[in-house]
Amino acid sequence: MNVKDKLLLLLNLKNDENLSQKIDILLDDAKSFILNHCWLDEIPSSLDSVLVKMVIFDYQKLDNESIKSRTEGDLSESYMTSYPENIMSQLNAKRRIKV
Repeated sequence: MNVKDKLLLLLNLKNDENLSQKIDILLDDAKSFILNHCWLDEIPSSLDSVLVKMVIFDYQKLDNESIKSRTEGDLSESYMTSYPENIMSQLNAKRRIKV
C-alpha cells in the first residue's frame, strides 16, 4: 500500500478528486519539509510512517483541529504551528550534517 492510500484509509476519506488533490498538496509540502530539514536528496522508506503522520497533522490543521490549548473564560485558543515533538525527533534522527 502506498503512502497516499494509507492516508486515505487512516483519514477515512473516499477517493474523490477534491480530497485526492488536497492529499497530494499536503504530501508534496511534507516531502519538501523532510528533504529540506534533513538535507536529503530523496526520502527513505524508513520515513514513510513519519510522512503519513505529518500529512495527517497538516490535514487536521486545515479543519482547525490542532488546538494546543483552550481557555473558556474570556475565550482564548492557541494552535500548534509546528510539527509535534514525536515527529521532529524522528526527523532529527535522520538529519544529515550540512558541510
